[in-house]
Amino acid sequence: MNMASAEVIAPFDEMVGQSLAARYFSRLSVGKKHSQAYLFCGPASADKEHAALVYARSLLCPTGGNDGSGCNDCRQVMRGSHPDLRILKPEGANAYLAEQIRELIHDSTLSPYRSQHKVYVLEDAERLSASAANAFLKVLEEPAKSVVFILIAKSPEAVLPTLRSRCQLIPFRALSDRESLAYLMARVPVDEREARYALALSANSLDAAAAFLASSSQRKLRQEVLAQLVSLDRYDVLDILNAARQMVIACKAPLDELRLQQAEQLAASQETLGRGALTALEQRQKRELSAAERDKVLLALSQVRSWLRDILLVVLDMPESCVNYDVAASVQAVAARLLGRQGAAEQAAARADVLPSISHCLQAVDKATDVLNYNVSVQSVFESLLITLSEELQRS
Repeated sequence: MNMASAEVIAPFDEMVGQSLAARYFSRLSVGKKHSQAYLFCGPASADKEHAALVYARSLLCPTGGNDGSGCNDCRQVMRGSHPDLRILKPEGANAYLAEQIRELIHDSTLSPYRSQHKVYVLEDAERLSASAANAFLKVLEEPAKSVVFILIAKSPEAVLPTLRSRCQLIPFRALSDRESLAYLMARVPVDEREARYALALSANSLDAAAAFLASSSQRKLRQEVLAQLVSLDRYDVLDILNAARQMVIACKAPLDELRLQQAEQLAASQETLGRGALTALEQRQKRELSAAERDKVLLALSQVRSWLRDILLVVLDMPESCVNYDVAASVQAVAARLLGRQGAAEQAAARADVLPSISHCLQAVDKATDVLNYNVSVQSVFESLLITLSEELQRS
């Protein structure tokens, strides 16, 4: 069967905008053949993570993921809680930890718990250090027949050649803004304005944007961050310290969802794992919680960046490109205060005077992001950032 002419079958028709990959995996499904290692490459908007779950579902579901109602296996795969699915993300500040790779290697030697396969998804595969990659290479060269690895990266060149050469490369194309909006709104029942800010917060990742919109606690985190930002012009130092504390609390709230998922995973493993394996699972879950908390702080910082971007767009007389529609009045007010009551002739000079302040604010967000890599308290990160924003944006 020619891949270009292969018919796309369920469940691969869910690989939105990726007809080449969908036809390829449809062909594999029909022939009941698969490689043991894949490298999914493409930009954030390509929705590679969701595609990896769709393929994992076809391997772990008894009916190949083709049951109309969605069985328990399918639902667990799409939630990331199936016992034969492992989704790995870098748990170090900049890279995968050696301990993660050691656990993966050991786990891959064990038989599947419930399915014929075990699937390992490694997100941000470009962040596998040379030492971690060399250790992983041994199992990648000779994996158990039941094991399938899916590595996800932005480009093939970003992945170490030793790993890249042992994977089947699956390219994913970038989706246009209009396609991303349409696909996101088809997946999550929201209007275009909500979809736009979700994509902006998620660096145009469909999977991350859909997860954000589906999580009430993450949306509450956004609301808390915006509430502090729109009030920043009225805050003194004590108010800023309290605002930073409220943002820290809001960052921790979404972790309750992860704790519930981990409890479900741990309960499902009680009868199948020995004491040592259960201890290793609990330790891994603790690392996942730490990494998840960092992700939520990054989400909060992304919201600050998005708000500042909207202010910049208004200053540049491009308000139609703003995404935070629910605080548009605040954005307009900050921009107007920065520009002052200038006539048309003075607007260009006023903009030139204001742009360095907004640039300084954006640089402060970047610095806060970098500082997180050095085990600095989140409270102090937010305090420093909010003080900088207050100083720059309260100018008249």
